[in-house]
Amino acid sequence: MANAPTFDEFTGWIRAAETEAAENGSGYKRKVGLFAMLGYAFVFGLIILTLAALVGLVALVALRESGGATAGIAKLGFVLAIFGFMVASALWVKIDPPTGKRITRDDFPDLFADIDDLQRKLDALPIHEVILVPDLNAFVAQTPRLGVLGWQRNTLGIGLELMLVLDREEMRSVLAHELGHLSGNHSKFAGWIYRVRKTWTNLNTKFSELGGWGGWLIRKFFFWYVPRFDAYSFALRRLNEYEADAAAAELTSADDAARALVKINIFAGYLDRVYWDGFFKQASETPQPSRMAYAGFADRLETLDLPIDTLEAFRKHAMARETGYQDTHPALRDRLAGLGRASFTLDYDKLDFKRSVAHDWLGPKFDEVIGTFDADWWQTAQERWEGQYQKVAAERRELTELQARPIDDLTLDELWTLGVRTSRHIGGAEALPIFQTYKARDDQDFDVAMVLGRLLAQQGDDACLAEWGRIPREHKEFVRAHDEAAVYLDNSDRSDEAKEWRAKADKRYAEVQAIEADHSGVSTDDTLIEPQLSQANLDYLRERLLAILAASSPRGWRKNRQASRAVCRSV
Repeated sequence: MANAPTFDEFTGWIRAAETEAAENGSGYKRKVGLFAMLGYAFVFGLIILTLAALVGLVALVALRESGGATAGIAKLGFVLAIFGFMVASALWVKIDPPTGKRITRDDFPDLFADIDDLQRKLDALPIHEVILVPDLNAFVAQTPRLGVLGWQRNTLGIGLELMLVLDREEMRSVLAHELGHLSGNHSKFAGWIYRVRKTWTNLNTKFSELGGWGGWLIRKFFFWYVPRFDAYSFALRRLNEYEADAAAAELTSADDAARALVKINIFAGYLDRVYWDGFFKQASETPQPSRMAYAGFADRLETLDLPIDTLEAFRKHAMARETGYQDTHPALRDRLAGLGRASFTLDYDKLDFKRSVAHDWLGPKFDEVIGTFDADWWQTAQERWEGQYQKVAAERRELTELQARPIDDLTLDELWTLGVRTSRHIGGAEALPIFQTYKARDDQDFDVAMVLGRLLAQQGDDACLAEWGRIPREHKEFVRAHDEAAVYLDNSDRSDEAKEWRAKADKRYAEVQAIEADHSGVSTDDTLIEPQLSQANLDYLRERLLAILAASSPRGWRKNRQASRAVCRSV
């Protein structure tokens, strides 16, 4: 199979389409519509051609009198029938719906009243199911009941964290944006393209898993088609994001929509980098949290136990981001400009999370819903939490033992362990000289550059940039290092420098994603090259793979005594 397009190729296609859209908008939209229909034309063309061939063969059999000719036609018909069955089987893919806690209007009438009101005003497609999820997110997902034939089931997902952060009008603006993609009022054509692209992307993921001739033909086409349709329709889908924002502002207000966007961006950073990190630090001291995760987050919001300077730093970081090509969603500052609120800032003194939409919508079931999510969370986190508690106790014993020895007597591995344990259990300032000693011994270990960058950044030392900057492009920490450097520079009001670091991170991230997509599986169309491994390593891999194969298919290898002895020796 041909290689997936590189990031530069993909963005080149997008830019060409953007130019075409700017020069001839109506012609561009017409071509996007035809390109969208090409996917359906291929699928239904396969079905029609196969059925037509079978019908034609049946007609020939009925007209022929020669037994030999009839037998030959029957054989050809049998082959076509098998191919048709393989094509039909390949097209009958099952897309799993999103998972969450299904809720009904009897339990939460105010929530459904708002959904009904927004749907009616937007003339949106019907919502068949509403689910609650734990995240700082809201979404509309379409699940085709009949695979490629469609008959979509629409699911609206609403995140608990999002409900805790936003008030009612802000939340209505978010739902209006999501339902705007299903709207019959606001650019129906752009909304249709938005949904078609999601359908083909989801189906392409399933098609990539198909085998057989029918699967091969479908994989081949969609491997070519999906990235090109994705790129060509990109400009129209991005426009649809602005139109959905406009719908949100129209049904609430521009200030409500802007405030929701800013709060979501702020609390995405806060949850990821502050709240959850701090919450899991409790596992170092206690075998069970004093307050469960979501109840603790709700308490922190309602008591305004929030680091305002940190929240403002996350806002600045989000505002510094530029609109790129990784996602059709524009950057925050462009979305605010689209709403006519380019200079919008959040008034932290007016934050009142006791008036969150979670209280309005969940009503008397507020504590019950949070308790349900906490119970689910603890069920999945308990083993990890208790393991962390035991691990920390062991780490502290190890730290005491390493501190008792002269630092020059420690191996590199022991020195690294001492630095990590010191940073975790004492402090970054105390760990810094240990990692600098490590670097003096091995300056080609770029993991230590990542760590030194973080420790220096904590002290406000620009030397962190030199450490992050020496990490090679091929290193696994390159993207993270450049992202953290951009955050450091944003917080130092050096946005121009931050843009340069962020651009390098975004470009490398896209390259890595393309490489991973290309290497995520092996197809019968791929050209395999000789492995660049030593004979000893090849023998080692063959033995282990044979053991895995044997374990998964015991009936086959037990009949071969020679193979079974080899497996037993390798294991």
